[in-house]
Amino acid sequence: MGTYSLRQSVLHSAHQPACIGKDPVPAAPVYKCAGACHTNFPSMDDLSCRPAPHQVTLRRHGETQTLFVGDILFAEIFDHELQIHAIDGQTYCGRGHLCSLQKQLPSHMFLRCHKSYLVNLCYVIGLCRYRITLVTGVSIPVSKQNYLAIQRTLSTFALGPEASHS
Repeated sequence: MGTYSLRQSVLHSAHQPACIGKDPVPAAPVYKCAGACHTNFPSMDDLSCRPAPHQVTLRRHGETQTLFVGDILFAEIFDHELQIHAIDGQTYCGRGHLCSLQKQLPSHMFLRCHKSYLVNLCYVIGLCRYRITLVTGVSIPVSKQNYLAIQRTLSTFALGPEASHS
């Protein structure tokens, strides 16, 4: 399968992503991505990774919880409950469907990588052996049927807006 690595695109620090799979991520600002080397990865300054201005509302037991879209790390359906995991480590739970949440979110920022998971592309640092790795170290399963399509989507996202103009 090989390793597919992306630069940590949202957190501004000197920290380099950990080794994913068998191929280490180089220390230089050039990263191996789907067999090719690229230097123009998205950052928070790029439009695609800026926190979206709108919010998502989740209801549970009469209580309403509001979350900024840019703060969402990933969402999952677990035991018939929608769980939204935020970048600050908090988990927001409520009733709902992943497909309904996906319709509320910007399609250029979120990817349905599995029937039970939706990830924020801005927080993805790697893809290897049917798992997406996020900046927090969390590993998310990837659909085996859609693996190549997901790999292409991540590659396009990693190349940024310039990729669509080439």
